[in-house]
Amino acid sequence: MAAFDCLITGVSGFVGSHLAEYLLDRGYSVAGTHLVDKSLENLAGFADRIELFQIDLRQKESVRRALNAAQPKWLFHLAAFSSVGFSFQRPEEALINNFVSTLNVLETVREMPVRPKVLMVSSSDIFGKVDKKWLPLKGKEPWAPRSPYAASKGAADLIGQAYFHSFKIPVYHALAFNHTGPKQGPGFAVPDFASQIAQIEAGAAQPVLSVGNLKSRRDFSDVRDVVRGYELVLKKGEPGEVYTFCSGKDIPVERVLRMLLRLSKVRIKVKSDPARQRPSEIPVLRGDFSKAKRELGWKPSIKLEKTLADTLNYWRARNQKVENGV
Repeated sequence: MAAFDCLITGVSGFVGSHLAEYLLDRGYSVAGTHLVDKSLENLAGFADRIELFQIDLRQKESVRRALNAAQPKWLFHLAAFSSVGFSFQRPEEALINNFVSTLNVLETVREMPVRPKVLMVSSSDIFGKVDKKWLPLKGKEPWAPRSPYAASKGAADLIGQAYFHSFKIPVYHALAFNHTGPKQGPGFAVPDFASQIAQIEAGAAQPVLSVGNLKSRRDFSDVRDVVRGYELVLKKGEPGEVYTFCSGKDIPVERVLRMLLRLSKVRIKVKSDPARQRPSEIPVLRGDFSKAKRELGWKPSIKLEKTLADTLNYWRARNQKVENGV
């Protein structure tokens, strides 16, 4: 098989599908991995342009076969157990999945005669409860993970650092703050809100929206801006370095909810649901993208209002498909 420009682990996921579409539109040849039981719905319209490998990244031999077949020049490692909330319910799954899959990918790359550039993506959740003196976060601040998800991402990031320093694998690091948009599934604030609003509008649910903690402040970006940054890291960045992608502003989750409710076609009441509260919350996260701007020429371009409108319309369209039996 001919070498591909890019391979994306987790290509059928939320971020992976956006990255694949972005790269394809720019003329890259793309291969990707997806789980056996993972839907390819997110790849609708361009799946036939991707060389797909249906594998479980926790099985090293499967990883070896896929990477040796694709021979990518760039490897975007996006596959992960990605929900903070769900990680409290399934901590062992989150930790094993994110650690072992990363280890298998990097071990396979270490064995390859021609090693691809590898992008590792970490999460702002690794910082935990941040002292105000550290804000905005640039990526070098102390970690204090407060969830199994955050711990798993920190462990995966450390593996990447170790393999860069020990084996000279060209590992690049992206630190992503909260990013959202169309295709993001349940388990995250914006799609949880948007999906409920769409169901209520369709008459499939009572006009009551259930929420968890709305006081936390988060730095929200659009996924379409973030994947543009990922390409720039491997195109212009330096191995071993960390590049932060964010908006540079923190806003209360409550404000995000109000913005979505203003887009709703019906009046909706908001109800606090104890089941949606997390055992451990992070009060505020805010990033600093000055390094990405200076070295990569990246800055966010999509306003939050558009991101939220596009996400709500995505869930409206999904509900319409369900109603039509599609």
